[in-house]
Amino acid sequence: ILFVIILIFFSTLQAKTPSKFDTAENIANYFSGVILLNEGKYDRSYEYFKKLDGLEKSHSTFSGKYLYSLINAGNFNQAFNYSRRLEKENKDSFESDLIIGIYYLKNSKFDYSKNYFQRAKNRNPRSLLDNYIANSLYNWSNLRDGYEKSYILLDQLDNRFENLKKIQTVFLNCYFNTEKTEILFDELLLNEKTDFSRYNYFYAKYLESVGSTEKVKTIIENSLKKYPRNLILNQYKIDLENSEKNFDFDCKKEQHITAEILYITANALSSQSIYPLSNFYLNLSKYLNKDFHSFD
Repeated sequence: ILFVIILIFFSTLQAKTPSKFDTAENIANYFSGVILLNEGKYDRSYEYFKKLDGLEKSHSTFSGKYLYSLINAGNFNQAFNYSRRLEKENKDSFESDLIIGIYYLKNSKFDYSKNYFQRAKNRNPRSLLDNYIANSLYNWSNLRDGYEKSYILLDQLDNRFENLKKIQTVFLNCYFNTEKTEILFDELLLNEKTDFSRYNYFYAKYLESVGSTEKVKTIIENSLKKYPRNLILNQYKIDLENSEKNFDFDCKKEQHITAEILYITANALSSQSIYPLSNFYLNLSKYLNKDFHSFD
């Protein structure tokens, strides 16, 4: 099977670049990189892929694999620079749009990030999840028109991602500090069909931000009775007792909310054993809110 794949891959490749990538060494580098990527050995995968600089010009799927290896190995700046190069060469993709958009979002350049997420939206989506992610990130880069318009955009998201939509609705109200925020948190946490235990922490952080100190303690104590092994809740309790902050989340920061959206996406993909893509989203999440999601 491997021989057939190699034959098909390089028979199309040679028609375009007959002398650069058709050596045994380059064939070995490519497939070593792919195998190591699928095995989760991202640093080693990157070492093989970087030897094939320029392959994206004749083999369109190479750039996506290379970007996965870069992001999953923690080389975000290299991934950003490579994505910009792809853009200049008209070889840009969903992944490169996403990476550039997240770079600008991280640096609070929301007009730039919105443009790149719009480009990702306009591509033919490979999956419903790609489409959902692009739309969600676009919406969180585009909050300047206020709550009502932002809510309309959120409401237009695919209803098949019902739980993700509920979470984003809570965060949107938290971001704008509406009077419905506490009610929406309560409704989310009372849902018995899905485990939303993690969102006790976000609820407590919101209450802390509005000065409801006693209610924060109640939320943490009650949630730990139900979920005594929850790491985030236990660490938050310790931080409250010691007046420390070992990690943080602020629902008024677009970067923190989009990091959580990417984190949820990574978990969903991991549950389906789609690990390279899951880790891609997880590491993008860590880039946006490093301290919080590194602990998590």
